[in-house]
Amino acid sequence: IVMANPNPRHLLDYDEEEDPEMEIEEEEPEEEPVEEPEPLNATLRNKLAEKEVLLDLTRMERDRAERRLSESIRWNKGFYLEMVRKGAVPKPPSDDEGSEHPRKTLRKSDGDEGPLDPRGSPK
Repeated sequence: IVMANPNPRHLLDYDEEEDPEMEIEEEEPEEEPVEEPEPLNATLRNKLAEKEVLLDLTRMERDRAERRLSESIRWNKGFYLEMVRKGAVPKPPSDDEGSEHPRKTLRKSDGDEGPLDPRGSPK
């Protein structure tokens, strides 16, 4: 059994552009802005302010860590250069000298020679 369409318009010749049902499907309903209650806005503002403070603190911690890292790098470089000057470690080849220079190697002591003096001074 086929039920008859209660809307007789389907039997008539009509223009789809004038069909009110088609307009409803094509148009999106306009939404009026919903006003939030004031306590929610205040809560959100407070949360935002807290997050901004946390972000500022995190940035300050990062900046402090970067400064400490830079200071540590400078100190380590100075310490290394001091050890090179004292002869405790071999001098690394610099870029302008090329990498053809052999690095200083320490001889293994067999126990008869005594401890090695890294400065090369006579015993």
